[in-house]
Amino acid sequence: MSAKNLKTDQLELDAVNPRISKANNQHEAMQRIIEDQDVKLGNLAESIVEDGLNPMDRLLVIKSESGNGKYTVLEGNRRAAAMKILKNPAVLTGLDVRAALQKKLEKLAQMFDLKAVEPIACYEVDTRAEGNAWIEQRHTGEDEGRGIVRWSGVSLFN
Repeated sequence: MSAKNLKTDQLELDAVNPRISKANNQHEAMQRIIEDQDVKLGNLAESIVEDGLNPMDRLLVIKSESGNGKYTVLEGNRRAAAMKILKNPAVLTGLDVRAALQKKLEKLAQMFDLKAVEPIACYEVDTRAEGNAWIEQRHTGEDEGRGIVRWSGVSLFN
């Protein structure tokens, strides 16, 4: 396991991402994320353009099985998809995207500053099983304190 600083072009979407049914290729994985996330993906892209990436959240990656020198994103596929679209909205070509979402993404891409998010802070794991343990901890609730614990007693905005 090790920290990595990667570029958007070094990232591949996870074709076996638990959010989507298994995709056969990157194009299909992008389509499935768009279908699953729709408005949320547009809002995430907007947040990335306006605020950058949350410095507390790294992408979790593994070396691509294809041996192409890229990294498969195990955790952070929505962010990776949004950045790929913002960097090059032509990746939407041939995909089924609602017109309003496509228009929003294309407009955001014109305002996107790639230098504001690259290099992308990532953490590389050696095996998918190792990554899955971290993903499960993050996405299955508080788990008696092992996961992310929600809080609301104190406001940072007062």
